[in-house]
Amino acid sequence: MKEKEEIRKMEIPDIHFGTHGVCSYCGEPSNSVDHVIPYSALTRDNKERNAHVNSSGITTNACMDCNSSLSSTVFFSWKERIHFIQSKIGRQSRKFRNSPSWSQDELDDLDHTLRTAVEHGILAIEKLDRQSLWTLSPEYHDIFEDLVESGPFLDKASRFHLTLHAFFNEI
Repeated sequence: MKEKEEIRKMEIPDIHFGTHGVCSYCGEPSNSVDHVIPYSALTRDNKERNAHVNSSGITTNACMDCNSSLSSTVFFSWKERIHFIQSKIGRQSRKFRNSPSWSQDELDDLDHTLRTAVEHGILAIEKLDRQSLWTLSPEYHDIFEDLVESGPFLDKASRFHLTLHAFFNEI
């Protein structure tokens, strides 16, 4: 609770960053917008939320899986957010990797329902592999272009400059 009180005192700029159509957290197609600093951390109640209706804070593109996993959890840096998502991906990957591997002949011998379930697991492993490598890709670093080229990030006189640099300390 003390953390949320500290965040409520911060001035947060309205900045959206990220590559259109790509989740900033895992690299999969995005279908939602994530409030990097959760709206619930900025406001105490619905009355305050209504007062902030034209203020979105720092937002980025996200897939529903990442956005709902992050929920209203407060993180104090981008690095913490990414670590949280990568840990979730690692847990899911271990779960699927405990499944047996199947040859094409074995898959062909299965009935449709079981084959579909096994193929779903194989596709899930491929997706998790892509997600686990996302932060190492050049595309991951491209998502920050809009942010680092924004006035509040570049302008040392901006009242948001220190807040942004502290939160995004590793980019």
